[in-house]
Amino acid sequence: MKARSIIWGVMLLLTAISMCAATDAWQSDTGIVSGLGDVGWGSSPTVFQKDGTWYLISGESEGTFKGYNWTGSAWQSDPGIISGLGDVGGDSAPTVFLKNDLWYLISGEKFGTFYGYNWTGSAWQSDPGIISGLGDVGWSSSPTVFQKDGTWYLISGEMDGVFNGYNWTGSAWQSDPGIISGLGDVVWDSAPTVFLKNDLWYLISGNNIGEGANTFNGYNWTGSAWQSDTGIVSGLGDVGGGSTPTVFLKGVRWYLISGESDGVFNGYNWTGAEGISPPTNLAHTKGLFWVNHTWSAGTGYDTDSYNVSINGTWHNGTTNTYYNNTLTTYGDWSNITVYAYNDTYGLSAGYASEDVQLPYPVPAVPAGVGSTWDYYWVNHSWTEGSSYGIWCGKTDSYNVSINGTWHNGTTNTYYNNTGLPPHGWSNASIYAFNNTGGPNETYIYQHVQIANRNITITNTSDWDGWEGVTVYVDYDATDPDGDTPVFSCNRTDLFTDFNATTG
Repeated sequence: MKARSIIWGVMLLLTAISMCAATDAWQSDTGIVSGLGDVGWGSSPTVFQKDGTWYLISGESEGTFKGYNWTGSAWQSDPGIISGLGDVGGDSAPTVFLKNDLWYLISGEKFGTFYGYNWTGSAWQSDPGIISGLGDVGWSSSPTVFQKDGTWYLISGEMDGVFNGYNWTGSAWQSDPGIISGLGDVVWDSAPTVFLKNDLWYLISGNNIGEGANTFNGYNWTGSAWQSDTGIVSGLGDVGGGSTPTVFLKGVRWYLISGESDGVFNGYNWTGAEGISPPTNLAHTKGLFWVNHTWSAGTGYDTDSYNVSINGTWHNGTTNTYYNNTLTTYGDWSNITVYAYNDTYGLSAGYASEDVQLPYPVPAVPAGVGSTWDYYWVNHSWTEGSSYGIWCGKTDSYNVSINGTWHNGTTNTYYNNTGLPPHGWSNASIYAFNNTGGPNETYIYQHVQIANRNITITNTSDWDGWEGVTVYVDYDATDPDGDTPVFSCNRTDLFTDFNATTG
């Protein structure tokens, strides 16, 4: 990843807790630099794991390389891992990375150009192709290489403290200003390392500002640019001058080793641990005023216990895979966060959490809807519903819609809709309402139409007379609903000119 860092896969930024939530930071770790000697001047390390063995290759001011491997407790000199690497002239600054199953090393140097190598299986050999397209960045080039979103990138520092960005086209590097967007000028001797933690990309750069100020600059990637991030360099001190960091994950720990101008090394570890998986399968059941949360142990290192936060109160060291939270009121919340804990390595980097709310009481759906009516009114009636479960609350009132007009808060179990027109409709929708839980969204309804009233025919009488006499008929009618009457005659053979409209 850099002349300073090779980490493949997803790496998690830790947020650990120790009896309570805490913020992680770097802390000094002399053990991780045990066995590393003084390389002379301008140490510039990169760390990588190849074929199960951890290696460190450092550049130095004279332009050569120093190689080491990790024994399990310290670094030891390993000339084999630098076999084939030549003298690049001055200020060698290597980065090692695995691309398409082949190991590569690109080194910066004092004049700002680059040297490329690939690993044959027993030694490094010159590879001009892997540095094709890289220009002269000025002085003291210091590269880091990483793959993000399927694209390979190279960012190089240089003596003036700025950064140069490139991406790999498939056959060469090309300039990419976008990948260095947001990176500021660190004053002198920028020396970046890039790594992925907790699905977030970070860049830490060394610098050479001056006595007492030779610390580190931190950034994270927003998705389109780098932004300053002081948290990712928290705990890193002044290493003396010309800081050149590399970051790597070994076992369950993150480590940072930095070179510096005097040729020695400074080691740090991140206070949280990786490799301890958070709990999985977090689920819950709930009843009247309780929530029972359950979970399972994650994979990775053994979980010895759990640290559990319930509504902000920590319950640490439990070996149970459940927590039964007793609540007091409808609508109460049970907010749980669970970390796994290993007695050797500490807390998991990740956690499981869920927020569960008890339901509010729901009144039963009204029942028994019915109606009575006359020609000008409809009286809708209903009864209170009966309970159907532990979450059912009493009905405090009803919200009633009559022909689209709401009448809320009534405690009556009827509504008399008056003043209806002939043939009018009375459309009622009735919701039960609980003062705490609100309405039950399921409702009952009734649609009633006023019946038609009969016409009264007037001006009728019996008639008798001789055969052959002309008979005239003329009837009248009244309709209480105001409807226009229509007449009919069952002897239109006798009254061929009968008028159905006038009678």
